[in-house]
Amino acid sequence: MATKTLSDLLIAKGTGYSDTNTASMNLSRGGQSGQMPVLGAMDGGEYAHVYVSNQAYVRRNVIPILIAAPTAFTYLPNSEEWIKAYKHLLETAMETIDGLNTTLTVDSDDHPFGGGGEQQSEPTNSTYSQSSITYTWKEKSLKSVVKFWDKVIRYTIMDPFTKKPLVANLDAFSSAFTGAYTPDFYAGTMLFIEPDITQLVVVDAWYSTNFYPSTAGDRTGSRDLHSAGDTKDISIEFKNITINNEATHALAATILPTINTLKYMPDTKIIVPTAIDSSVTAQTGVGYSDTPSA
Repeated sequence: MATKTLSDLLIAKGTGYSDTNTASMNLSRGGQSGQMPVLGAMDGGEYAHVYVSNQAYVRRNVIPILIAAPTAFTYLPNSEEWIKAYKHLLETAMETIDGLNTTLTVDSDDHPFGGGGEQQSEPTNSTYSQSSITYTWKEKSLKSVVKFWDKVIRYTIMDPFTKKPLVANLDAFSSAFTGAYTPDFYAGTMLFIEPDITQLVVVDAWYSTNFYPSTAGDRTGSRDLHSAGDTKDISIEFKNITINNEATHALAATILPTINTLKYMPDTKIIVPTAIDSSVTAQTGVGYSDTPSA
């Protein structure tokens, strides 16, 4: 029997049960829970590479990509600063992202099967879980993070005093307003890409729109002279409509190769000084100086 090649242990993308844009492990091979584990060649080499198919999935950190920022930002003073901060906070400044979930479940209706207590089930519905996307940041000096999201909510969603988005009070907005404050004014759109270990292949992808914060984060204060000060985490859950299908994977496969920062080489892109600061070299006769001390 011919030796199987590594390619025989993959189902090519767009073939069988694999995704259109991503290959799948051949689920008819591998698995080491039979009579005995298999490592080397058996039966003429049939299982020579079976350990490859037995490779386990390892979660990789998702790469969040901002697809669209809230339209209301374009009517605020210094709009570019709003968009840059929004993009940075959602793409790279956070510590954690949790809650992406497209678990598929099937609802069933049960009815008796005979008199022995068995039940026969009939599928009645199938649904995906709702994603509950939560970001966590380490609060920056001057409470900058919570203050930013406070302004985002008040200016684009609703101010607690006026019960309206404050952007509506600006001439730049009122002069261009067409008569409908639609969700795109206050909500953004995100793409969350889970890559493989090489960051060249899309393993999973979530497209999330109608994406807006449900809170600005805890903004509290206290006084205790007997205790040390402490840092603070800001956690915000974002409302969203999220889908995960082959169309989102195709979009992710288009965007992932364009993220040049993923291709940086640490040896050349992590910059260190090329010389000693002149204020230090001016000090002679101390430390490792080329002028000996007296």
